[in-house]
Amino acid sequence: MDDFRSAPLYRWEFERRGEESVVDVPGPLRLDSVEMMVVAAEKGLGLAYIPLIAAQDGLSAGRLKMALEDWCPPIDGLCL
Repeated sequence: MDDFRSAPLYRWEFERRGEESVVDVPGPLRLDSVEMMVVAAEKGLGLAYIPLIAAQDGLSAGRLKMALEDWCPPIDGLCL
């Protein structure tokens, strides 16, 4: 049986003006629910790599802030 702690993590993919970067993000917290990622980020537990639409309420209310905005794709995709 595989231990979830040894499973490979999703690499965060960024792009800025044609420059691409892929980052392995370490950390003790792993979530597979966008809703839980938002809650964790709002509670200050770390960064969340989520679709903008999922972060919109928290951003509008001031519970979340954008990070690395210039590295976010210019589409309605994932942002940080």
